[in-house]
Parts: sequence; structure tokens; C-alpha cells
Amino acid sequence: MPKHANVERWEKYSDDGELDGEQCPRCSSLLAQHDGRKSCGKCGYSKIQK
Repeated sequence: MPKHANVERWEKYSDDGELDGEQCPRCSSLLAQHDGRKSCGKCGYSKIQK
């Protein structure tokens, strides 16, 4: 996926209607997936993956 690609919100849901992504524990928005971490663009929360 190219940098800054437009991703539609419906692409984050599976066929049965459940969210595919992880939600932020602070503000409940979707976390962005990066190499080795997940981060929230709304509140700044980040989670380091091992």
C-alpha cells in the first residue's frame, strides 16, 4: 500500500460486520498499524508490539 493511500472506513470491517482493527483504549478510534507499533492519530496513544 503506498504512503498516504486513501482507505475507506468500510474496508476496516470484516464480512460479518466486526471490526478488523484494534480500537484505542483512550478514545475508541481505530489504531493505525506501523512496523513494530500501533498508534492512534486522534489522541496520540501508541502501543509497542513485541
